[in-house]
Amino acid sequence: MLFCGRYLDHVMEVSARKPGTTAAAASAKTGRPNAKDNHKQEHKHHHTQLGIDEKVEQLGKKESVEQDEEGEEETRQVKRYQLESKVENLIKQAKVASFKEICARVGVRSREEIGVVLEKLQMDAMIVQGNWVVRSGYENYSKEERRQALARTYLMCLFQRNRIIDKKQVVQILKLDYESTRRILTDLSTCVGKGKWEFRKKTDIEVRLKFLTLLPQLQ
Repeated sequence: MLFCGRYLDHVMEVSARKPGTTAAAASAKTGRPNAKDNHKQEHKHHHTQLGIDEKVEQLGKKESVEQDEEGEEETRQVKRYQLESKVENLIKQAKVASFKEICARVGVRSREEIGVVLEKLQMDAMIVQGNWVVRSGYENYSKEERRQALARTYLMCLFQRNRIIDKKQVVQILKLDYESTRRILTDLSTCVGKGKWEFRKKTDIEVRLKFLTLLPQLQ
């Protein structure tokens, strides 16, 4: 009787189970995660962490590239400013200089630097006979100094048309005293005798023709 009772209990227990019951279902029924579920969760977490790490690495690389570009741009600006300062100081001291002389003395090494030199020269100087002559600044001058500055600019235009000019004609037009007229003439030219003054630098035909159509002052 005892054996029959135990056998009957076993049959009832087996029949109570639903067919196809899996470990996952049993786990859900008991509320305890099994080993397979733990493995899936760990695998998913691992991939999620890898994705985050990759994004962080990409952002770091992007930020590094942007910083490098900003640093390069800042370096270019500093070099440009230094080159412009050299050109400005040189043309003010020399007063008259050829383009080749300017490039050689400021240490031009690339086409980009040549462009910087040209831009600066067009602001601070004028082309006369293919050479660069510092402009006559007269914004903050006295009335007499402004007259002399304007007279100097006028002489630059005359020398642009002719290498040699007549001093008497200049004196009549400018109406300046002898010393002022001579000082301006000496600044731009050399006396070649009998009241004739010749522009200080040899004419650079190549530069003159090259910039003739680019600079309104030569038209």
